[in-house]
Amino acid sequence: MAERFDWWHPNLDGQRHTALIDYVRALEEDQYELQNRFFQCGWLYQNRRIMGAEGEWRDAAPFSDAATVTTNLVESAVDSGVALVAKNLSRITVQTDGATWALQRQAVALERWIEAEFERCGVYELGQDHFRDAEVFGMGVLKVIPDRHASPVRPCVDRVLIDQVIVDERECRNSPPRKIHERHFIDKDVLKALYPDVDPALIDEAQKSTGHQWTSFRAIEPSQVAVVEAWKLPNRAGAGDGVHVIACSTVDLFSEPWTEDETPHIFFPWSKPVRGFYPRGLVEQLVGVQLRLNRLNYAIARAQDLVALPRGFVLPGDKKLAEQINSGHGQIYVSNTGKGVMWHTPTAFGPEIYSFRRELKQEGMEAAGMSPAFSQGLAPAGVESAVAIREVAQREVGRLAIPAQRYENVFLAIARKLLRLQRSLGGSPTTVWRSGSVMQRIDWSKVDLDESMYTMSLAAASILSRS
Repeated sequence: MAERFDWWHPNLDGQRHTALIDYVRALEEDQYELQNRFFQCGWLYQNRRIMGAEGEWRDAAPFSDAATVTTNLVESAVDSGVALVAKNLSRITVQTDGATWALQRQAVALERWIEAEFERCGVYELGQDHFRDAEVFGMGVLKVIPDRHASPVRPCVDRVLIDQVIVDERECRNSPPRKIHERHFIDKDVLKALYPDVDPALIDEAQKSTGHQWTSFRAIEPSQVAVVEAWKLPNRAGAGDGVHVIACSTVDLFSEPWTEDETPHIFFPWSKPVRGFYPRGLVEQLVGVQLRLNRLNYAIARAQDLVALPRGFVLPGDKKLAEQINSGHGQIYVSNTGKGVMWHTPTAFGPEIYSFRRELKQEGMEAAGMSPAFSQGLAPAGVESAVAIREVAQREVGRLAIPAQRYENVFLAIARKLLRLQRSLGGSPTTVWRSGSVMQRIDWSKVDLDESMYTMSLAAASILSRS
């Protein structure tokens, strides 16, 4: 008999929903610290609460970590990284070795098919979000799945936020996870439309049985249903014990055997963890600098408002003048000392504080692998020629070489998954390739080459002919 949480057990085929929901719910409850970290990193980046996310801050003082920041170093570093690396578009090239002329032309057509599918699926736009997610949360996630609600069924590329991906890190200390779960909250009416063959009463019952709290820290809207999509990889090739299931708390919405040796996800970690699944992102690396900068800015602003206000001193005979020009931006005082009107503006802080603030900002950008000048779109001082500017830009990319290489490999992974999925779906759909004023319709059956007949690599889109 299967254990309570063994949702993947063969004996539960068709009735996995209870075990699956209980397993994922309990696992996410145990991962509060991790989920709260995602919440805090997202807030630090966009300087406001993330919709649909719950969390807390350690300090509730007026100058707390959650206070509105006036200098968002985190946002500047993240957006600079996207502009530096994710702006580069890479095209997939298909190479053959010793092939006939006809096969070479077929490989060129396959290149165009991939390029057209990238455009249809919005891969490059999703790629930039993918890169930013890795910077903010530590991991960017895309998945290549069949759009089963399209006619004919076609591959599509979806973005998944890492706080929706629930993985038991105890199972992947030294190896990739064998089970991956996605938790979503979906409007019950949308769910009924997506799965018309499922009894609507079961979906209504799922909404009631789950309640308004998914976990102690994550609520569910009254009109939503908690839905989990899960993959369990086969224990070995051909074992036949892999499974893919979508379920709510009362019914299995979809279920199928899973024979692939990987899930449809493409994971992009900002920096690979020493052990486990969830890595640290750029925001988490900069959190100490940002919080210290927040406190400095708060202290400087308060000191300037309280101390560094202009103060004037007038003789008793000019008392009426003092009453006329007093305002919230300064103060006039009556004094028996001095001669005529005297002005004095105190210094809020010494130069050491302002110098430390500048050094802190520079330290944060350098820790992110970028110079402060680049984050402002400026060339460093003394760099004027075009050759020198290109050399400096190349050095900036060099600091982010490892994430940049991982980001390039994402497009190769997407292309491979698109090809394999289209091959498994069968049929002969057409796609439209465009280049300027040239348009070509490409039939999948004409470009479906066996993987052993070619290799794929990346090249910059700007250096390849599109004619």
